[in-house]
Parts: sequence; C-alpha cells; structure tokens
Amino acid sequence: MKAKKSLTFSLVVVYISIVALLSLAVALPWLVTWFVEVKNKNAGLPALIMLTCYPCLPFSIYALLNIKKVIKNCLSGLVFGDSNIASLKKVCLCSLAVAVITFVSAFFYPPFYVISLACAGCALSIKVTKDLFAAELEKRREELYETVREEL
Repeated sequence: MKAKKSLTFSLVVVYISIVALLSLAVALPWLVTWFVEVKNKNAGLPALIMLTCYPCLPFSIYALLNIKKVIKNCLSGLVFGDSNIASLKKVCLCSLAVAVITFVSAFFYPPFYVISLACAGCALSIKVTKDLFAAELEKRREELYETVREEL
C-alpha cells in the first residue's frame, strides 16, 4: 500500500512538472529579461538562455511523459516489462540530449555546466535502472523457459 501511495504521489509530481515546464516556457522571455535587469547581466544573456531552454523543452516533456508511462505500468502491476525498459531508455536519451545542449551553451554561460552535469548524472542513473530492469526481466524469462521446458 505504501508503494502505491508513493507511485501515485510521483504521478502527481509528473503532472505538476509538465504544467510547470509549459508555464515556464510561456513566461521565459519575461523572466529572463527581468533577471538580466535585476542582476545587471549582459544584454545578450536572455537570447542565450532562451536558445538553450527552448530546445531542451521537448526532450523534458517527452521524458516526463515516459516517466508517467512507467509509473502507470507499475501501478498496474507491470514493473519488469519491455514497455518500462523502452520508456526508461527514452528518458535516458532525453537526459543525454539536454546534457549535450546545456554543455554547448556552457561555453557561453558557465552555470550551464552544472545543469549539464546534473543531466548526465540523471542519464547514468536511469541507464543503470533500465539495465537492472532488463536483467531482472531476462532472468524471469529464463526461469519461465526452464519451467516450460521441464513440463514438456
């Protein structure tokens, strides 16, 4: 029961994150301009930030939609399945794409290195999780194969 509540909470967080990302995408020009004015930063910074954030947006939304799919599968009882493994692979690739985009932008605005490193770390964590899921699924398939083979 505790796991189901945690998964449900995670699903709510995913929905909130999607809405927050879309809201930030709409408000980004205003927010970045305000930040530059308040902090007396370079006038070219808003363009750089928007040229970094907007290409990252589709990857972020797609990753969240795949996380939602994994959570819904887990709530339905399907944890170690091909669908979850494929979804985790997509999330990993999206994290890597954002890491590359922010890494390139970091040459012009160094704080993006932190974001790039965080995304690369997330990609690694997700890849390890995906590989563990795949190993467990393979183990279960082999056990099932052995059981069927013994019955024949």
